[in-house]
Amino acid sequence: MSGRHSLVALAVGLALSGQAQAQLLISEYLEGSGNNKAVELSNVGSSVIDLSQYRLALYANGKPISESPTNSLALQGTLAPGASLVLANPSASSEILAKANQTSGNLVFNGDDALVLYRGSEIADSLGQVGVDPGTAWVSGSVSTLDMTLRRKATVTMGRTDATSPFDPAQEYVAAPKDDASGLGCSGDGPCDGTQPPAFVCPVDQLIPVPAIQGPGSS
Repeated sequence: MSGRHSLVALAVGLALSGQAQAQLLISEYLEGSGNNKAVELSNVGSSVIDLSQYRLALYANGKPISESPTNSLALQGTLAPGASLVLANPSASSEILAKANQTSGNLVFNGDDALVLYRGSEIADSLGQVGVDPGTAWVSGSVSTLDMTLRRKATVTMGRTDATSPFDPAQEYVAAPKDDASGLGCSGDGPCDGTQPPAFVCPVDQLIPVPAIQGPGSS
């Protein structure tokens, strides 16, 4: 193979490798009291993500992946590298809602429900094991998907794309107490340090400019 062809092959290989690496990950999972349900998604890649290509699906109580999910939530907006998006149940605590970028009544998971993050028809990441009902939760040592906040280990940079494989929460998550929202809004396996992460940007194509509402008057 000539040097030119070798460079072309290398470039193609690098491009495919970059496409295969997941950029958007489930970085935090909060399963707490009542409607205290939240999921944090973080952009661990190096480019801006168009969130309209993604949706978060819930497969409840061992529902197989061959069937439609129990419910799903379409995402919107864009997410810069290093930024996080917080999704929460609209009836969650004020502490959780203060950090939420998007709320939905579809976030009603319990410890025995699996979550799948889709990019189009492909799985970008997952939590739990679709098609398996673990009873009340997936448990590994002191780490459980029930009544606990789980934060993705900082060493994890690739999504769990086989949503039907056995799930051991302790392999990729560290546990925080029930209803602990101190880590929501920033990627990493500890509480947020108070610095502002890159912003989540809402879509603006359907917004109406203020002058168009106000008209020629003064109010």
